[in-house]
Amino acid sequence: MTWPDLPTAPRGAEEPLQPPSSPRRASAAFAAAIAAVAADQLTKTQAFAYVAYNGDLELNPFLGITAGTNSGIAFGLATALHPLLLVGIAVAICVWILILIRASHGLLRQAALVTP
Repeated sequence: MTWPDLPTAPRGAEEPLQPPSSPRRASAAFAAAIAAVAADQLTKTQAFAYVAYNGDLELNPFLGITAGTNSGIAFGLATALHPLLLVGIAVAICVWILILIRASHGLLRQAALVTP
């Protein structure tokens, strides 16, 4: 049964049913994703600043934290490319995936395109 075929509200309900991908649910998921990215970036910046200022941190004999940077994308690859070109490639890939998701029929297939 597809969404338009479902009844508008169960018996005794005051509000009509919302589709599984309601704007409120999407907004909450987007806000949670933004908060997670912000928390990740904040803690990463703080940890890097701490280690850069105080030196390497040895947690135990086999685990330590060292400050380091990578100027390339993956393991130092494509360091000669302009950063905006890399951003453009990433945006193009995201748009392509969104087009695939919009063109797919069914929630299961859409979820398969979203999850790795």
